[in-house]
Amino acid sequence: MFTIRKIYNNNVALVESKGIKKIVTGSGIAFRKKVGDLITDEAIEEQFILDKDIQAGSYEEIFKNISPEIFQAINNAINYASKELAVTFLSTSRLAMIDHLYYSIKRYYENSTIKNPLLWDLKTLYTKEFQVAARCIDIINQALNINLSQDEGGFITLHFINVTYSEGERNLAVLEAEAVNDILNIIQGHHRIALNKESEKFRRLATHIRYYVRKAAKKEASKSKNTYLFNYYKHAYSDAYECALKIKDYSKSKLNFEMNEDELLYFTVHIVNLI
Repeated sequence: MFTIRKIYNNNVALVESKGIKKIVTGSGIAFRKKVGDLITDEAIEEQFILDKDIQAGSYEEIFKNISPEIFQAINNAINYASKELAVTFLSTSRLAMIDHLYYSIKRYYENSTIKNPLLWDLKTLYTKEFQVAARCIDIINQALNINLSQDEGGFITLHFINVTYSEGERNLAVLEAEAVNDILNIIQGHHRIALNKESEKFRRLATHIRYYVRKAAKKEASKSKNTYLFNYYKHAYSDAYECALKIKDYSKSKLNFEMNEDELLYFTVHIVNLI
């Protein structure tokens, strides 16, 4: 049994038992009840344990205003992701996703959407997580007859990365996505072109950048050295080489890693193939 400490609406309440506070949900769980009344375990459909990292007040607006239909749609999407990714979302991560998706839906109805600058990078580098996130957005769209964009799938992908990766891996994942985006912008800006992000050559470059970032994080320099090819590409494709030098500068300033001739050659070759 749980004692009601606060009622958000007929379906959501803040309860306490033996010093443990929870936000609980259930159809009509708080209907005709008041603070101090009891709720049985059987009436609870979902519960979120509150600890020092989760304050009930942070989510009050959501639980006061969220409709049963929206909550159910979001919950179904999260449950689908949990099954597909084989992970258990703890209260912290589950509430964070509910929070994000609630405000995404709110912005949709207000005709105010947010573009995700890392969308393509997340879609390419974290294919499985993005596919699951995209399906979550489909589940919500179909349930509510709305049209949340793929950008939201990108944001939810970041939530999945946050849950399924260690802290070091999470930081590296974000750095990879940012580096792919930044380096591709360097190439497009230098050559004043718009690259086809769906091409196989583009994907190969993105994959190379991802592994380069991982090497940079571990301070692992390439061992081989091909002076002949390096000099050939340096002079035969001087514009692509100049672009690669800009990437080298980026590597030093952003990744704190000095690019050697091998990597400079690889980037030059990729650039030549792209343009």
